[in-house]
Amino acid sequence: MKSTLFPAAAFLAASLFALPLGAVDVVNQDEEDRLITVTDENGTEEIVVGPGETLADICETCKIQLEGGQPVDVKADEVVVIKNNSMAKGG
Repeated sequence: MKSTLFPAAAFLAASLFALPLGAVDVVNQDEEDRLITVTDENGTEEIVVGPGETLADICETCKIQLEGGQPVDVKADEVVVIKNNSMAKGG
């Protein structure tokens, strides 16, 4: 039984580690371009999000700041929505 259990356990463990981590998406519901600043462990990057555009997988964990606004801490599987020149987590 040990010889069957060990390979099955190893396969399960490998499968769990192979699952992709979720990432943050940014959705611009405004009718204008919006400039965001994304800061993570790799540095800072400014990105223009077009009207009605969704940027998928921006980061796994980071701070996102809308031009002129406060930074928002986000992590895997969260969605940041830009609407009326404001930014909030949610869908």
